[in-house]
Amino acid sequence: MRVLVVSDIFGKTPALEELAKAMPVTTDIIDPYDGKFMAFKDEQEAYNYFCNEVGLDSYCLQLKKQVDSLKQPVVMIGFSVGASAIWKLSAHMDMEKVKSAACFYGSQIRHELNIRPVFPITLILPASEKHFSIEQFRSDLKERDNVSFIQSRYFHGFMNKYSKNFSEEGYHSMLSLFSNIVLST
Repeated sequence: MRVLVVSDIFGKTPALEELAKAMPVTTDIIDPYDGKFMAFKDEQEAYNYFCNEVGLDSYCLQLKKQVDSLKQPVVMIGFSVGASAIWKLSAHMDMEKVKSAACFYGSQIRHELNIRPVFPITLILPASEKHFSIEQFRSDLKERDNVSFIQSRYFHGFMNKYSKNFSEEGYHSMLSLFSNIVLST
């Protein structure tokens, strides 16, 4: 079993590498910038670069190519746009190598509510979102097969040490969740 950590708009960072090393199995990082450290100064710069230079659809294609190239089953853990990329791919029958996924604060999922995942996905929700209602989002998906929820008390970006919403407490509490997800699959 392998774990794919699917990054947010910051891409591969030393902090994300540290998180990957904390996994109990072999872990690879997938990011929108082909492994290049980008060193964005803040979230706005990262967001603008991602939107102008990559985009969600391109990131989805990159992720699908990576999964297709693997020979063994995987568990995916995605953050923000990485979570949204996992969600967009989750309806594809050819994603049978994916045993499960944990998707942290994938706010773009709200634009893809028609998707029916073919593998189990746990959506880890932030305490709130600025642009939409978490309660309505959860209600829209609550009857969906293969979808479960964990409601956190932290804000979007709490797992990313470069985010203004980073939470040391939230980060450490979720590391044990990773181990449980990976080891139970």
